[in-house]
Amino acid sequence: MAQMTRIQRFSWGTADNAQVLIVHFGSKSTPMIAQQLRQIGLRSRVIDAADLSAVTATEYCPKLVILSGGDDSVFNDNAPTIADRDLATFMQHGVVLGICYGAQLLATKLGGKVATAATPEFGAVQVQVTAPFGTYTGGTAVMNHNDEIVALPAGWRVFASTAHCQHALVGADKVYAVLFHPEVDHTEHGDTLLAHLAFTLAGCEPDYTYDLAAYVDQCVRWLCHVVPAGDVELGLSGGVDSAVAFALAQRAYGTRLHATFVDTGFMREGEL
Repeated sequence: MAQMTRIQRFSWGTADNAQVLIVHFGSKSTPMIAQQLRQIGLRSRVIDAADLSAVTATEYCPKLVILSGGDDSVFNDNAPTIADRDLATFMQHGVVLGICYGAQLLATKLGGKVATAATPEFGAVQVQVTAPFGTYTGGTAVMNHNDEIVALPAGWRVFASTAHCQHALVGADKVYAVLFHPEVDHTEHGDTLLAHLAFTLAGCEPDYTYDLAAYVDQCVRWLCHVVPAGDVELGLSGGVDSAVAFALAQRAYGTRLHATFVDTGFMREGEL
């Protein structure tokens, strides 16, 4: 049997081994969490809460796990949840952040208390920072909750509050909870909050860029690292994917590259 070789990966994250895992509890703004992460330079992986056991059964250990919001209440019998062992695994290997419903779920799981809010908050509210949280300065934020955290788990502290919600941003060490939505556009400095969690607290490294030139340079460096010497053979079908691969390989390998066009029969007439 031929010896198995280790699969070479880019230095930045891929869908399977992204540094950030987003656990989806039904929030419509979950895609916005992934988008905000991309804006600050991080790729993420999104998985439904119901499929979480498949992730924790692997060797995949994200540095930051984000529990999304959702329309449910932690009081409901069939509300989505996270197993204690899975939460412990994530906290052992990285940092966990809960947003809205995810924040309430974290608080109850770790010994805190959630209750119906005396004054539910919806829409834009003003967040006041009460203790330093990186360079996050508060300001306008979007709330959408009927329940709130009324008693903190042991060791947690308050970082930010609103006029009607004392525990708007709380946490300690490996776990943090934010009742507002830092991922939406109308929340001021939400990117700063997430960046502090990801880079300072969780130790993530930037692995995503919108800068095309920088991305191409990184690809070329990676290709040179994977095959530092010798000839390189490449099959070229003429499609977009293979054409881009050829262009990048040509920059990396120069005359070492030998490309062969493979006529698949799917090219447009006269296009070669």
